[in-house]
Amino acid sequence: LDLATGLCSPMSRLKLAAMCPLARALSNAVRVPPPRMAELVLVRHGESEGNIAHRRSLRGDHALYENPFFAQRHSSQWRLTNLGIEEAVKTGEWLRSNIDTNFDRYYVSEYVRAMETAAKLGLPDATWYSETFLRERDLGIFDLMSHAERRQKFAEELRRRERDRFFFAPPGGESLADVCLRVDRVINSLHRECAGQRIIIVCHGEVMWAFRIRLERMGQVHYRELEQLQSMHDHIHNCQILHYTRTSPDGHESPWFTHMRSVCPWDSSRSRNTWEEIQRPKYDSTQLMHQVCKVHRIIDDDAAADRLSEAVSAARQVIANAALASSAGPAADPSSSSSSSSGGDSSGQKSYRMNASWQSGTDQASMFTGAESAHPDAWSPTSRSSPGIAAMSARAKPQAAAAPAVGARADAWLLGAEAGRVRAMKGGAVDAPAA
Repeated sequence: LDLATGLCSPMSRLKLAAMCPLARALSNAVRVPPPRMAELVLVRHGESEGNIAHRRSLRGDHALYENPFFAQRHSSQWRLTNLGIEEAVKTGEWLRSNIDTNFDRYYVSEYVRAMETAAKLGLPDATWYSETFLRERDLGIFDLMSHAERRQKFAEELRRRERDRFFFAPPGGESLADVCLRVDRVINSLHRECAGQRIIIVCHGEVMWAFRIRLERMGQVHYRELEQLQSMHDHIHNCQILHYTRTSPDGHESPWFTHMRSVCPWDSSRSRNTWEEIQRPKYDSTQLMHQVCKVHRIIDDDAAADRLSEAVSAARQVIANAALASSAGPAADPSSSSSSSSGGDSSGQKSYRMNASWQSGTDQASMFTGAESAHPDAWSPTSRSSPGIAAMSARAKPQAAAAPAVGARADAWLLGAEAGRVRAMKGGAVDAPAA
């Protein structure tokens, strides 16, 4: 025990605790909180060339991704647009007016758009350190690829992304969970090297989400909820500021970050602009099970697995029968009789995508195999019904009267539901339905 500094090594505390209760109490008394930053200010870069290309591609204009002058540069080389420069200047004005003109340490991603933003903030006497761990999330093969090309070449990868965006990594790229790992290294280094100081970092949207997840101990469930809500106030806009502090609005200082405010300096209507207390989740056993039971268990036992297997086989057969019927003409499919009498559907209305029909069939099968369970841990309904059940009910509304009571065979209902929705497929072509 070093009485001059009040520090006690972990090994010394163990030895002291083994000696006597008084030593154990003394060991606990000399514990000091670990070093922490006093404030952390995160700034996203301003609008870049890539932001414009991305936005236009979403609207159906993919020309920029086909332009060799644009497409042959790595995304790290994107510059700010005129609007991006204006956003950076306004953000610098807000920082100088509402936080301070000086920071203890200045960090920036080594990507060009972040460095240009940092330079345009106009912070006096700033000395910037570029940090490779602050680079934007690596999109791998998706980088510099239009949305049309992604859909055409990587449809299965996009479907995999929809299952879970937090853990999804494009081929050759990073998941958001991967970005959290390197952000953790940055946070730990800053706490150690910049204890009690105010730090500013200029980086990227996905990196700032990773900071939020780690600093606020945000779980994957909460992240998905925020993503699904798609609130403008939760979006990280260009030049958005996230300001973390250990000091509460009433002046109380804590050993860790307790409050955060989100500000969009160039349009305050896009952000909340007020200090919010960080609520880090903690669970007892009952609360853990409450979280667990938000997820519908599909397989209770081997018998349920058998029912699921049979229902999936039935879905396969329905799709195969529809494909065979399409080769014989629209009249061979009773469900398309109305279309035949009106002269036939367009190619986009005649058929489902094979994978969409298959997915909807397996969704229905899985929901019904678990519906029989009486086990209390199988599924706990919440204020909003299970998305899978809600989607199934909406898709199968015309066949609702034919659905059997809970406990009946799942595959029998599945056959009826699928048969009523599958359209004839011509020559194996698979297109999405019009509805």
